Amino acid sequence: MKIIKMQAYGNDFCLTSFENNVDYKELAKKVLDRRLGVGGLGLIVVKIEPNLEMFIYDSLGNKAMMDSNALLCFSKYIYENNLIRKKAFNVIMANTKYSVEIEDDSYILNMGEANYNNSMLHISDPINSFGRVLRLNSNDSITTYSLYLGDVHTIVLVDDFNSKIIDNVDLIINNSIFKNKTNVHFVKIIDKGNIEIKSFDKFSNYLLSSASGAGASALALNKLKLTFKNINVKFELGSVSVEIKKDKALVKGNSVKVFECEYKEEI
Repeated sequence: MKIIKMQAYGNDFCLTSFENNVDYKELAKKVLDRRLGVGGLGLIVVKIEPNLEMFIYDSLGNKAMMDSNALLCFSKYIYENNLIRKKAFNVIMANTKYSVEIEDDSYILNMGEANYNNSMLHISDPINSFGRVLRLNSNDSITTYSLYLGDVHTIVLVDDFNSKIIDNVDLIINNSIFKNKTNVHFVKIIDKGNIEIKSFDKFSNYLLSSASGAGASALALNKLKLTFKNINVKFELGSVSVEIKKDKALVKGNSVKVFECEYKEEI
């Protein structure tokens, strides 16, 4: 079985073509093991027919939600391997259709519109509120901005990344108001055209980057009128640009092929 290792801004994935009768749950556990396998954050299964579709499995073998970094890798893989020659196409991921356009050597992901309703956010609060105050403990509370963009994202504004709020990220992710937890993005506004983010997934893992978080942050800040509609989003490793167009987040970025190999399971 051929495995392609790719990374988008430090988030690494293993890609393989769809085959019938393969237990991808078990395969992901083995392939993604960083000591005994290839290693990676997720296994992307590439399906071409009848529609372009990608499935993502995490290292525990669970099917993952949408992941924009993974979509960047998938898009580059299918185009550079001549699996599709059009420069505009749709990809189904987590039962949702996403449009992708290729511009120069970059890939523009249309992440769609944000949903701010509590029902989509799985928030146990009868009042819809964009700018919700969360109490972390008896002494500390913060203002958060939550939205749904393929998954639940919560934005927290900080003046710098030495803020003690970041040390309390678990108290945000696991706050009882979020029934299904939340991804958290700490956002530092540099100016109206540039921001920097540090992201944590809903399992409290720090991410070197999050293209989904970039889109969610841009939508939130645009709604708050704190930034322009076109901004640059800096990660620990690299940056993407985000354009807000007709209330949709268009994330422009790229990915890199690391290597490919033939994977054989030990008997």
